[in-house]
Amino acid sequence: MSNLVTEEIKSFAWANSYHDYLTLREKGLKSDSKIKLESFILEIQDQNELNKRRFVNCIFETAFLRDCYSAYIPFNLYHNTFIPTINKWIKDEPENFVPLRWSNDLEDIKAAIQLSPKDQVGLKIFITQVIAKISMNQHEIEAGFPYDGNPIEDISLIEFCTNYIDNVESIEKRDYFQKTLSNLKKCALVASKGSE
Repeated sequence: MSNLVTEEIKSFAWANSYHDYLTLREKGLKSDSKIKLESFILEIQDQNELNKRRFVNCIFETAFLRDCYSAYIPFNLYHNTFIPTINKWIKDEPENFVPLRWSNDLEDIKAAIQLSPKDQVGLKIFITQVIAKISMNQHEIEAGFPYDGNPIEDISLIEFCTNYIDNVESIEKRDYFQKTLSNLKKCALVASKGSE
């Protein structure tokens, strides 16, 4: 049995093509796994919205917990199936933090935090994405290039994260987030004074 195929994933009996995709991918059989994935993308369309949503949530949680997004959520599955399912779910249930945290829109993930401030998955996703976004805006400053983005908006995002950081249960992760955000804020503050 594949190490990628968890008991929870196996509980979706209708998703056998996806189970096969993971098993073949793990064995390094790329062309065979691609065929199974393409079959699954067609098959999942026949499922009702509740089944799709449960499956999408299961896969995202598994990918998040195992830090293995590329295996569980390949681009064509993400683009053709998961994003439309998530977007419809958000539209149907705008007060549900679960689909919001899986969105590819940072504002949706921010809304998830506001709805469920102690959700560890949502907190880690949001703060990690904020750090990545702001780090990218600042990554060439030492080479003499200007701040790439709006430092005022970045400071606002950092302050938003800071308001929720105490909810991060892992002390190690919380300390890392605090230190990283503090350093990013210092740089953004300097850049904001230069842009006035």
